[in-house]
Amino acid sequence: MSAERLFKILNRLIDKNTCTAQELAEELEVSVRTIYRDIDTLTLSGIPLITTQGKGGGIMLLDNHILNKTMLTSFEQDQIITALQGMQGASTHSNELILKLKNLFRKETSDWIEVNLNEWGMTDNFFEIFKEAILSKHIVEISYWGTSGENTKRKIKPAKLVFKGRGWYVQGYCLSKNDYRTFKFIRIEDVKVLDEVFTEQLNPPSIENVDCSNNKKVVLCFDYKVKNRVVEEFDTHQIQYLEKEIIVETYLPVDMWLKEYVLSFGSSIQVIEPVQLKNEVQEEIKKMMNCMNN
Repeated sequence: MSAERLFKILNRLIDKNTCTAQELAEELEVSVRTIYRDIDTLTLSGIPLITTQGKGGGIMLLDNHILNKTMLTSFEQDQIITALQGMQGASTHSNELILKLKNLFRKETSDWIEVNLNEWGMTDNFFEIFKEAILSKHIVEISYWGTSGENTKRKIKPAKLVFKGRGWYVQGYCLSKNDYRTFKFIRIEDVKVLDEVFTEQLNPPSIENVDCSNNKKVVLCFDYKVKNRVVEEFDTHQIQYLEKEIIVETYLPVDMWLKEYVLSFGSSIQVIEPVQLKNEVQEEIKKMMNCMNN
């Protein structure tokens, strides 16, 4: 049974007051018998619907009873709508659902929160693509930039979307590695939903258990002129404010991504630890200077 179809029936009755089963069946592309089963389900759930026969008859929603019969308090209704408003930037279907619930609850709320998952200037929304693939159990192919700086094609069975820290991740079973993997949205270049489907129930490990054995202690020194960026990109407990500089101490994999990240700060950063990272950054700067001089 489709919960979305039940919402559509309710929304239609709220807007039009009375509809025939035939009208609803044609609009929702199901049989009249299915509509009557849905009406029975809604009635058993406490929604006050009545059905009348003959000319001018049909299915009717009794007015002024919706709020009491939903078994949700006014505060709970506000909480549901607020939560959906917070996810409008994640799902393209949220706006339609919010309107339906506002009609159902007879609520007028202010749009005081908005979440947009895309970086400035970006239009791709991987959240919606992965959500649909997870729910329909379709295998996806992603183009992914690994920590080594190499771009690879991966086929995965997507299992779960996770928001942690300041970014979104998708967890899934990687067919290349024959194991569960966690992929960060910002490193995904492209996503393609394939025709292939899977049937098994996926149970990825907690994102807290992602292997961090390759992480090393990293100590960075920043100029105060990049304070805003430091505050945005590191946790408070990792930051120490000194008189003339900012020290950040964290644990990260020392790879191509980290080297490029350090270079993105230009002369506003110094690498204190580890020596390996400091040497690699210096070598990269020499290569850059050679390219400029040629």
